[in-house]
Amino acid sequence: MRQMPGAILALAALLLLGGCAAPRDAASPSPSDGPPRSVVLIVLDTLRADRLGSYGHDQPTSPRLDAWAARRAVRYERALAPAPWTLPSHVALFTGLPAHAHGVDHVRARLGAAPPTLAAILRDAGYRTAAFTGGAFLTPAYGLDRGFETFVAATPDDDPARELTTSVRRALDWLDQARIDGDERPFFLFLHTFAVHRPLHMRRPDIARVGVPTALAALAPSPDLRRALLRPGTELYAGRLEAETTSTLTAHAHPPRLRPPDDGPFRTLDDAAWPLVSALYDAAIRHADRHVGRFLDALTRRGLDDDTLVIVTSDHGEALGEGCGTPVGCRGGHGFPLTSNLRVPLFIADPAVGAGPAVAQAVDLTGLLRTILDRVGVAVPMAAAAATPGFADQRTARDGWIDSYAGANNFGLTSRYRERLQVTVYDAPWDRLRGRLVAHDLRRDPEAVGPGLPLPDAFARALRA
Repeated sequence: MRQMPGAILALAALLLLGGCAAPRDAASPSPSDGPPRSVVLIVLDTLRADRLGSYGHDQPTSPRLDAWAARRAVRYERALAPAPWTLPSHVALFTGLPAHAHGVDHVRARLGAAPPTLAAILRDAGYRTAAFTGGAFLTPAYGLDRGFETFVAATPDDDPARELTTSVRRALDWLDQARIDGDERPFFLFLHTFAVHRPLHMRRPDIARVGVPTALAALAPSPDLRRALLRPGTELYAGRLEAETTSTLTAHAHPPRLRPPDDGPFRTLDDAAWPLVSALYDAAIRHADRHVGRFLDALTRRGLDDDTLVIVTSDHGEALGEGCGTPVGCRGGHGFPLTSNLRVPLFIADPAVGAGPAVAQAVDLTGLLRTILDRVGVAVPMAAAAATPGFADQRTARDGWIDSYAGANNFGLTSRYRERLQVTVYDAPWDRLRGRLVAHDLRRDPEAVGPGLPLPDAFARALRA
């Protein structure tokens, strides 16, 4: 899909938002002398920003991450994912190319030999490189191992309840082995987890800390349903299932579903289950926070964080019942152009900068490659010249527009203007959806779950051109 001309998109902002001036943003911190030598990138798959305490959530989901960020990092208030699902979003992070440009946007696609990846660039600059992931799309089968000297992914045979704890142990063992071997090269370590991803489980002790018992009591007055939910191994899915294909504009308005541990048939719950889905999602974050916090503490004990750029973020978010009570119905899962799917947390701990005020400017996470290379002083090779500008340069380069692409999910290209306007161009194969344009005024519909606004005919024709 071609990029939309900036002038046309600017016209949309003027037409639909009345030409109001953008608010002043906090200045993005700039690296100082003495850049960090090493890089740690932590991606908590499926983590939406507004479920962390530092982003305003009222549940204690992230005490360790929030405390670490307050001491060492800069928080970005409006980071937007390149795509609302795992594979195209990670390819964008590692190549710097937007999801509508790199082409790895469906489940049978694979990253090829070009362009260079972040790991390959750092490896060629003399870095040791390693990745420890939750598997699935984060495996060599999809080409995301390119540039990593060590790449260890969880397999279907591994215990999913221990996926994150195992990856943390493996990552720390890798760091320790380098010291034993006397390898003093800088390193790039990528740590990824699906701990927050569906299916959701009754994780103890986390469920007692984030309101799960209250939500469970409200949902399950019947002993049968309560027993089903509490059985070890029971899985709760937030609406949409992985095997489903979205073929209509409202196909993502699914009720939550429960699967028993014996792989029996799914049990569809009603919309009263959404508070439980939300609470279990919070419990999953609390679980991830505990183990990521343990990893960050281990970096400190090893004396590494004073010379290491540490970035914590996510590839996309998750809908948890947004839209309930509206004509469009409850939204669940990810893969869709919703704010809950696109806005993700972003913390950057740069020892050359230290902790600082939050950055209000909206940033495109596709700029991660250039941001990291700029911070550690590694030149961007000519083969990566098309990479998206780093976070500090995006406002000038993109004039406030940030794109996310969900082509494989039939929702096409979503462009957001300074978090005030969202325009989505559907590119589904079905005639009644192909080419449809939907706009949301994010000041009135911040979650982008409503039916949308009409677009002027002239603007619609220009977008289709």
